[in-house]
Amino acid sequence: MTISAEYVILADSIRREDNGKFIFVGVYTGDIVLDHPPAPFNIEAYIKLRAEVRQPMEFTITVHQASREQPIARLRADAFETPGEGPVSGDLLLPAFGVRAEGPDEIYFTMKVGDAEETEIGRTRIVLKDEPVTDQHD
Repeated sequence: MTISAEYVILADSIRREDNGKFIFVGVYTGDIVLDHPPAPFNIEAYIKLRAEVRQPMEFTITVHQASREQPIARLRADAFETPGEGPVSGDLLLPAFGVRAEGPDEIYFTMKVGDAEETEIGRTRIVLKDEPVTDQHD
């Protein structure tokens, strides 16, 4: 019985069409670059999940900002038995959450499944315009 995240995509706006297609606007493929802090902004997250569940279980996705003590957002969900043999994949869309960057920082995501340890599933740096930028897809 496992639930894991394959990847996390951050974007300015994400929506799901009636035909199941996702539309991403303003996708961050690397660092989030700020012109000048402080900078409040909203961001959305798409998480690709992989699950093989034989009995119902709860999982939690938490969004953290390294400079803040409290999480930015948290989503608790139930997973139910997956049909057939082997894992299935699923899509999880986190609605817009607010970030206030006072300077260089990081946004990271953790997942906790049942009583297991919380594990990190994604991380993105927030950098100032004149800092070196990294591409997560290198």
